[in-house]
Amino acid sequence: TELSDRLEKLKTGAGDLPIRPISNGGDFVVVSKAAGIASVPLNLSDDRTVTAWARFHHPEVNTAFSEPQPELAPHRLDTYTAGLLIVCLTPESHARWRDAFSLHKVEKQYTAWVWGTPEKPEFDLRTSLLLVTGKARVLKAEEKDPFAAEFEEPGTSDKSWKVERSSSTHTASSRVKVLESHPDGYSKVLVTTFTGIRHQVRAQMAHAGFPLVGDRVYDEQIDSRPFSVAHHMLWASSLQTEEGTWTDAPPEDWRPVSNP
Repeated sequence: TELSDRLEKLKTGAGDLPIRPISNGGDFVVVSKAAGIASVPLNLSDDRTVTAWARFHHPEVNTAFSEPQPELAPHRLDTYTAGLLIVCLTPESHARWRDAFSLHKVEKQYTAWVWGTPEKPEFDLRTSLLLVTGKARVLKAEEKDPFAAEFEEPGTSDKSWKVERSSSTHTASSRVKVLESHPDGYSKVLVTTFTGIRHQVRAQMAHAGFPLVGDRVYDEQIDSRPFSVAHHMLWASSLQTEEGTWTDAPPEDWRPVSNP
């Protein structure tokens, strides 16, 4: 049938994707993916993913995992975030790494270009993030979680506030170090995250007044910026774990360039 043919074709994977192997740990590999490559497949049509790359270069995953489109990465990067990603080759490895991330045993660092010039060379960010409709919103200190007791605050008819997790509010903790500042009003920063919340870096930096260059989700002033880029500029540049430390600094030419 057409479906079975499609599933068999998926197993061949894709060998020409812009993904670079960084290290081989036996039952997992560390790779660096380019912006535009999805960490995990979302449907049977997704063939430009880290999973497709692994199926081509590590075909043993086809027998190790039973799902037609297995999620091999125990953590995610946004599609347009480049950099380091762990790819598991066995279900046991995936479970082990999921536990490591859940227990905050993995320290991640991101390099980013942001609008603005922070006054302090280094500062900490600790906020409560509310995950709704695929976006993280920072709760103010005096603001209560509208979903603490129910999925919808009593008396509220706004159905757009869809909670994507059973626990909607998460404490996010990061440390920011300024690497360089540009006279045109943007800066390069290194962000160390001590928690792993969806869109943590993007949401926290925007809330602090330094949204990522090119971030059309969190930069409320993006249409008035002096220039635009194709997508947000964020690079996962370091992973520090009990099993190893891996780094992948962005190239020298990775900097804001006007998008014609």
